[in-house]
Amino acid sequence: RGYMNNKRQDRSNCRGRYSDLGLNFNNGFCNEIQNNGCNDSCNNCIDNCNCCSSTTVQVGRTITGNPGTNAFVFNSGTDENVILDFVIPQGVQGPAGVQGPQGIAGIQGPTGPTGPTGPASVTAYGGAYNNTPDVITVAAGATETLPLTNDMPASQVTSGTDSLVITEAGDYEINYYVNGTTAAAGTYTVTALDNGTAIAGSDRAATGDSTLDFSGNVIAMLSAGDVITLGISSAAGGTFTLTDGTNVTLTVTLLA
Repeated sequence: RGYMNNKRQDRSNCRGRYSDLGLNFNNGFCNEIQNNGCNDSCNNCIDNCNCCSSTTVQVGRTITGNPGTNAFVFNSGTDENVILDFVIPQGVQGPAGVQGPQGIAGIQGPTGPTGPTGPASVTAYGGAYNNTPDVITVAAGATETLPLTNDMPASQVTSGTDSLVITEAGDYEINYYVNGTTAAAGTYTVTALDNGTAIAGSDRAATGDSTLDFSGNVIAMLSAGDVITLGISSAAGGTFTLTDGTNVTLTVTLLA
């Protein structure tokens, strides 16, 4: 603004100084002075008033300034070709707007691919236990059957006399537990039996003259109709007393 006011003042001064020459002060001002032999006067006017120069003014860029700064204008051109660039500061961040309404539900997507087949469920299992105190006389070198007087939940496995009966062939995990006491020192062995024959790897032995615990598990291939029992034996023989509470358990579970 100051720049333009100075230009206007320069032109006004020149008009006052050269009005008696009858010249107009348009873009042809200098030529008219030169044509009238006024070169010295024109040069003097250029040096002091710039009234002989042709000045243009145009709007240049609008630049975004940093928030909180002042707006200002600067000339990015020359004195004769003025280009005014405006710097306008960016406004401060406004408050968040209110939550818009819930949009409508999208359409149902396509069905995904079928997942891998999961593991097969257990189809055959069962068990039995005894919780009645009992005294079992074990003859030397003989095997006595342990009692199983109560049934557990079962599927494809039935209960017999102190036994479990397999109805579906396959590989089974067999687990058992026996707890009792003996008055005399001795070694006793508990074994899982399939149709009266010891299942390999199922025997567990304990030695002592007080409380004895037996816990065993084994995997065996069983056929439909097989009868599974628990037997206790002692090379020297003796008396084995089942304690109060659950003292014998036997379970079978089909693996494959």
